[in-house]
Amino acid sequence: MYIELDDYAMNRLMNNFDPKTQVVLLAAEDGISPYNDPLDITMETSFTINIVNSDAPYQRWFDMPVETNAGTWYIKATSKSLLADKMQLRKKNNFGGLALDSVEQGGLVESVAIKDATSVDIAAYDANQNGPEIH
Repeated sequence: MYIELDDYAMNRLMNNFDPKTQVVLLAAEDGISPYNDPLDITMETSFTINIVNSDAPYQRWFDMPVETNAGTWYIKATSKSLLADKMQLRKKNNFGGLALDSVEQGGLVESVAIKDATSVDIAAYDANQNGPEIH
């Protein structure tokens, strides 16, 4: 699985992202994770790019790496069926939105938001959730 960011998407991401101290979580929201409340991930926004601190306990939920030209991102393995093998994150239109396309299938989603969640204490939410155990 690979996502190619165009120049516009790369610039939007890198304005908020420090690969030395942060990680990117690509959420295809299915309602299963402690991130629903602190990141305000909702069914209205099907896909979000969430920037979290690298020491946040994301691995229990976002357990599958996805390679991109901006480094390794993480998804929930349960979301794999919603994605494709080769994807492109690109400028949607002149208004500056982002769209996620599949090379094989065409458009996947016409609105992808980038959220900076580095100030959210995810560990506090995660500690109170019943989810899969970290191995």
